[in-house]
Amino acid sequence: MLTSDSCGGVPGKKGRGIIKGRTVGESAAFLLQVALLLTSARLLGELVRRIGQPAVLGELAAGILLGPSVFGTIWPAAYGLFFGSASAAAKLGVLAEAGLILLMLLTGLETDARVLGRIGRAAMASSIMGLAVPFAAGLALGGWMDSIAAPRGRFILCLFLATAMAVSALPVIAKILMDLNLLRRDFGMLALTAAMLDDTAAWVILAAISGMAMTGSLDVFRIVCALGMVIVFLAAARYALFPSLRRLLPLVERSSAIPHGGLVAMAAVAFACAAVSEAMHVHAVFGAFVAGVTIRQCPGIRAENLRRIEAIAVSLMGPLFFASIGLRVEIGALREVAIPIAVFLTALVCKIAGCLAGGALARLTFVESLALGAAMSARGAVGLVVAKVGADLGIIDAGLFAALVAMAIGTTMLAPPMLRLIAPRLPVSEEERLRERMPPEKFLPAGPLRILLPAAGGPNAPLGCHVAGRMCSGEGDMCMVLHVETERRTFLDAIRPRRAGTGLAGGEYLAILRDAAGPAASRLAFRTVRASGGVLEAILDEARRGYDFLAVGASGHRHPLYDPFISELVRKAPCHVMIFSGGPAAGAAVRTGGGPIFRRILVPMDGSYFSEAAFEVAARYARTAGASICVLYVIEGGRAHPLLPQVAESDAGRAEEAMRATLKAWLIERFPHQDRLECRMRRAESLLGGVMEELRENAGAHEIVFVGAENRSFVEHLYLGPHMETVLAGAPCPVAIVIPNMAAR
Repeated sequence: MLTSDSCGGVPGKKGRGIIKGRTVGESAAFLLQVALLLTSARLLGELVRRIGQPAVLGELAAGILLGPSVFGTIWPAAYGLFFGSASAAAKLGVLAEAGLILLMLLTGLETDARVLGRIGRAAMASSIMGLAVPFAAGLALGGWMDSIAAPRGRFILCLFLATAMAVSALPVIAKILMDLNLLRRDFGMLALTAAMLDDTAAWVILAAISGMAMTGSLDVFRIVCALGMVIVFLAAARYALFPSLRRLLPLVERSSAIPHGGLVAMAAVAFACAAVSEAMHVHAVFGAFVAGVTIRQCPGIRAENLRRIEAIAVSLMGPLFFASIGLRVEIGALREVAIPIAVFLTALVCKIAGCLAGGALARLTFVESLALGAAMSARGAVGLVVAKVGADLGIIDAGLFAALVAMAIGTTMLAPPMLRLIAPRLPVSEEERLRERMPPEKFLPAGPLRILLPAAGGPNAPLGCHVAGRMCSGEGDMCMVLHVETERRTFLDAIRPRRAGTGLAGGEYLAILRDAAGPAASRLAFRTVRASGGVLEAILDEARRGYDFLAVGASGHRHPLYDPFISELVRKAPCHVMIFSGGPAAGAAVRTGGGPIFRRILVPMDGSYFSEAAFEVAARYARTAGASICVLYVIEGGRAHPLLPQVAESDAGRAEEAMRATLKAWLIERFPHQDRLECRMRRAESLLGGVMEELRENAGAHEIVFVGAENRSFVEHLYLGPHMETVLAGAPCPVAIVIPNMAAR
């Protein structure tokens, strides 16, 4: 065999080439593993969902089929090519661990801490009994297996088996509850809390067993320290982490130059908490779950970020994690039948029996206790980790390791069908129905509302500031007033500290904006940016930071909507747009000393998405301002066409009455103040024609109009349909035009 020196090359270069080639091969193997696991997990998960079972079963089955038990037996050469690299397997383990952290973060974000506090007693009783009964059965099982070798001693083997019987798989339980739509129910919160308590106690016990296996003696001090660290961690999360995140997350969302900065901050907090939990010798899932529960209580969380975490964790990283669990199963290592059966039955029956006993103490119904036992019987990845720890420490042999792995997989695959059979019989309170009932599809976001309002001293910006400020009525809502600085600044101006908003005409206009917002002035934030690439680009750059609305005042020399600046802003805006015009009443609309209150609102509707969006915006304002809404439903086509069949007047009246009832039900669902809601119907040539007729016939009855519009232009300038310019110019009251961004719908 030739060496590198005999090849005539420079010593070391040949070696680096070999190393580089091996690294490329391992990287390719890792990428192929990820591709195969994701594809198979997705396909099998889809298959089992179509037959009415949770997707986690298909994801686990995908790993087993691709593992040594099936794929490795049928085609060993191909299995070695795809899954034979130890380095690739290690990389896959790290990626799967990251998926586990994100899955537990999502589980915590879906958990309501208020419900946890209410069910604390039931969770504690169920957890204690669900831990104690399987633990005692595991001790007895270890004594019964006198034929099994105990390299570290019989007592340590018994303790280890007791711990393996007592654990529950918090990630698997969370995924099963997600798949069965039980996570928002009181039962789901109870199961998660009990499983978290079980896992925490089991990891503390496992840490003590590890010390005994290595030193040969029981270290009580180590157990006490582990429990103390868990208590300190929970206290730090409540009294240090939560107040910090409450202020930090909204700040990150506002100041981040890259969109979705809050998403990165939440993931970083989850991984940091998981690292602290791992350092305490408690599994990382505990820290990630606590991080999610803590973040959930912060008001500045955007619903879009939660949806992105859910998409990554449930659709991408979760299936990869569960498929990697199945990949580690070796069915061929099971040689004796009695031992795996005994381990499986002990784990399943005793966990259910313990939860039944705990449920009786907590005064749960039999069905609730049985469902809790079925859910907590799943061992999943936690059972696999416990088995691996025992094998690494030499506590168990290969046969018992295979039996524990089979128990973890078997209980995980049996838990979803059992829970599916029991779940329909669980009692459901009215609060649970309201909590799990999906809200109707709405235009406004379900979470905190963020509005961007560019202001440069114009007369319509205070009007927009008033409406936007009143819309920001919930915790976490914010209206950012943006001033784009166009003057050239010196070096001393750049480094000199400056108060927020002083660029707005020396602060005088800032006071006008605050007065216009009235009691909502605390929801205003002010930001000054430099127009390095132009005013338009500066506004658009800020709007790309995750705002829901861009509110602008109409301006222009000939007509507001003909202004090229407004046209470009609407065309390029990454979010919904509101255009405010004061009309003849612009001066009277803004008053100092509390700001204007529009008590009577007119919203024209024609059944389109755009008019429905305008109503939701008006309803958001009216709820805070205590205003009443008059909905004018315009039936287009005022005069009958002579070539079309005519409808009898009585039939038309009944149709209008039915339409009115349907409309009223839709409106009340979004604005449940029937005493402040009026619904009228009018026939007109167009929606905006009906608006002008209403304003002329009922002069002074309406103080502001919210109208929805669509940019119908195929060219550069803005076109919102016929008569919109007439409404803006001729309306005797302020007008707010709501232009939904269909790409952000």
